[in-house]
Amino acid sequence: MAGQPTYPIWLTFSATGINFNEAGSPPSTLPPSNIVPKGSTFSVDVTFEGSGLIFAGLEATPGVTYTVDVSAESFSADGGPTYEGRLGLVTGNLASGGSPYTATVTVASGKPSGPSQDGNPVAPDFVLPPGLYKVTAVVQLSAPWNFVVGYFESPVLLQIYE
Repeated sequence: MAGQPTYPIWLTFSATGINFNEAGSPPSTLPPSNIVPKGSTFSVDVTFEGSGLIFAGLEATPGVTYTVDVSAESFSADGGPTYEGRLGLVTGNLASGGSPYTATVTVASGKPSGPSQDGNPVAPDFVLPPGLYKVTAVVQLSAPWNFVVGYFESPVLLQIYE
């Protein structure tokens, strides 16, 4: 994806996918499960990978972490309630030879972790309203620079229905 580090031999990075999984879906359900009833628990899996000498060095350095920030933006055509903000955030550790990585953000009972786009916290009783959502993920590494190494927008929309 354009804008992600690509310096062959030294450092390459790619956020490679976003998949949706509805909790309790029967095993026969084919992924991705991007159509979810309002108030249901679902998860968003973000897969990313890195390579090159610099990335291998980061993986070999103890304490280097990654953070994956998953957000949603609703498309409400009828002027109804919308949500724009964080669905969840997950942090993990890089490990030697660990690439590719999959980070999972769980949205329990359809309640995003927030904050919303305007920076306000999400009310405890708020549940994602029905509608279509564009889902994005930002991957950041902690290694002493705290820099963003990847951005990925799901090619599949998330749909919440009643």
